[in-house]
Parts: sequence; structure tokens; C-alpha cells
Amino acid sequence: MIDVQGQKFRAPQIQTDRGSTAIDDYYKTRVPNSQPLNCEHEKWAMVYHTRDYDLANQVISQFQRASKALGMRFNGDPFFLEIPEDNDCRNEGVQNTRNGNNYVHFINRDFGGGAGAGTKIVFVIIQRDTDYSNVKKCLDRLGLVSQIMVQKNIQRIVNSLGPISNILRQVNAKTYKDLFRLEIKPSIANLNPMIVALDLVNKGRQSIIGLAATNSAKMTQHFSQVRFQELHA
Repeated sequence: MIDVQGQKFRAPQIQTDRGSTAIDDYYKTRVPNSQPLNCEHEKWAMVYHTRDYDLANQVISQFQRASKALGMRFNGDPFFLEIPEDNDCRNEGVQNTRNGNNYVHFINRDFGGGAGAGTKIVFVIIQRDTDYSNVKKCLDRLGLVSQIMVQKNIQRIVNSLGPISNILRQVNAKTYKDLFRLEIKPSIANLNPMIVALDLVNKGRQSIIGLAATNSAKMTQHFSQVRFQELHA
């Protein structure tokens, strides 16, 4: 029999207002986000199809409920944008309602030209997976941070606070706010370090290079990039 000896290191610690604690406490929602997102009345938005009116309101209610444990706040009501039925879309001049083009038309109408400035997060409930690409590109072009949810998927988890909390963590991170901050020894933190990770994979005639590097004092924000490079004979 092989006898293996080793040392078990303690779990990473994170900084909180009450001192340091194990990182597991964060994932068990015992401590809030280090930098929680706070949204005031109509500084957040909900975009949904008219058929999903009840679901949209249920999602909002659950977001507001789950946000408390994370220290996040969604005060008041969001700005509502309801996407009408296809026939009503055509009356608005939208001839092609497929692949999210109906969403794109009304998002551009209500958020374009700087009208969406100050909106911290746009939640969107799309009806089909095929709507995602065009809707996401539209919101990105407008400079709006978004969380897009497919109707069938959010319908399945809307009553479960665990998955809802995970969505809110994604939202918090998308708005460049820290979820948690690791406890770092002063001897390292005082050096103002940058942690850099680099990986390279060869695939066929290409090299795929991935880079990630911390770019904040707390080492919680990161720059990342993927590059493709042709291999030479």
C-alpha cells in the first residue's frame, strides 16, 4: 500500500465588513457581495414579450427577494419595455420579427440615441434561443449591460432562489463590481502585484493563445484576451 503524506491547506479566506471568513460562506450566501449593485427607480429595465407579462413580474419579484442576501438593491420599478405580438409589430413597421428582430426594433426605439444612458442593467426575456444573437449585439452596440434569459429556462428556475441568486451574481460582475475579495498577505499586497496567466493550445495549423491578468489593486478585476495565430512550417 502506498503511504502518501501531505499538507492540507485551509480554504481561501475573503474579506468582509466583519473581518475574514471562509470563501464557502460567500457561496452559501452568508455574506454579501463586496461591491453590491444598487439600482434606483427606472435605472434598471425589463424587456419582455407581451405573452410573458406574468413571468416578467415574477422574475422581478424574485430578483428583489434574492438580492437582499447579496447586499444588492433593485429599488422601485424597472423601466418596462413590452414587445407586442407579431401583427402589432408589423403595424409599427417591423416586417421581419424572426431571430429577435422584433426586440431589436423596440430596444433601438426606446434606448437608442442616448435614451438608455444611466440604465445600469437591462434584463431581457427572449422567447427563443435564436433571438439571442441579434438582441445581444443590439444591446452591446448601445453600450448597455444586459442579462438575457430564454423564456423556457427562466420559467423552470424562477421559484428557486439558488439559481436566481447565481444570475444576480453574474449581473453584479457584469457591472464591474467585485463579488468578493480574497484575503492577501500584506507582504504580497504591498508589492502592488499583477497575476498573469497564459495558456497555449495547438489545433491543426493554428495556435490558440489565452491570456488573463489582474488589473485592479484588490486583484479582483481582470483583462482577458484570446488570440489565434497561424503556425508556420
